[in-house]
Amino acid sequence: MPAQEGKLWSIDVTGALGDEWNRLLKAYKDRDDSSIRQALDEMKRKAIKLQLDPGELIAKCSQWVRVLELESDRHSDDGFHDCLLKSRRLSDTMDLMETKVKELYEANREAVIERKAKLQQIDHYIAEHLSDNISLVDIADYLFLNPSYLSRYFKLETGMNFTDYVHRYKMKIACHLLKSKQDNIELVAFKLGYVERTYFSKIFKK
Repeated sequence: MPAQEGKLWSIDVTGALGDEWNRLLKAYKDRDDSSIRQALDEMKRKAIKLQLDPGELIAKCSQWVRVLELESDRHSDDGFHDCLLKSRRLSDTMDLMETKVKELYEANREAVIERKAKLQQIDHYIAEHLSDNISLVDIADYLFLNPSYLSRYFKLETGMNFTDYVHRYKMKIACHLLKSKQDNIELVAFKLGYVERTYFSKIFKK
């Protein structure tokens, strides 16, 4: 019997569940709830069917959850990992893994919704102040945020600094106004808060 157990538990966890984990990670990044559930179900089914080594499985699940915590920009949940280490049955280990992944997914989804809402507020402010020279401090005051935090947030969310974002927003409107041919370049520049036509043209070309 011990020899049989050794044979069963000699299966490498990464080799047995690696494909499912890669699918889960991709689905997590793509925010594909259905594929996340499918990958988790398959991982759980295979882990129990193959009777994977409990200690190796727990260590690997803990490692994988830490990857998702980093992916979600969240601190490691030591309480969860301690609880995971104390699990004694394969089904319990996989249930804990499933619960944590879903918890992280929901928290990440809510954070994404919140960030999108914040960008929508910023776009609304710019639209309402097109003729103004809008600064980062103006937006920070509008959103009741620290300017330094807002600057970091903006770079993270949009890949550009705030000034470039405002210019790009205004240039999209400039394209629409110029195509309509209702206003000349000087008037379009003035409407969008650019006093000098040469500076407006420089930003537009850029």
